[in-house]
Amino acid sequence: MQGRHPMAIGRIEKAIDVRTALRRLVAYLLPFRRGLIGALVLVVIYTLLGLLGPYLIGMAIDKYIIPHRVAELPYIAGLMLVTYLCNNIFQVWAGRVMASVSQRALQMLRQDLFTHLQR
Repeated sequence: MQGRHPMAIGRIEKAIDVRTALRRLVAYLLPFRRGLIGALVLVVIYTLLGLLGPYLIGMAIDKYIIPHRVAELPYIAGLMLVTYLCNNIFQVWAGRVMASVSQRALQMLRQDLFTHLQR
């Protein structure tokens, strides 16, 4: 005998018109355009910094290790360290901005749902 427990979600239905549903959800993100643009800029920055790391490794190998110019190697190593640290800082910062925007948009959605259910 299969019964429903009180926490059962039930059957999940798909949206009939996906475009309309997405438009309605995007409306909750529009007040946070500034945060979304900021997050996008931060993502681009940490992506570029992430690409700079392997480039610096290649440069260290080609210009310093293979020709046995190890005296200049600490400079490249320091640059790589700064690059990876900045990459991590921007990554954490972008994650926090995105989490903040999503939480505030979800708060608005919940508030609207609560108001609608109270009518």
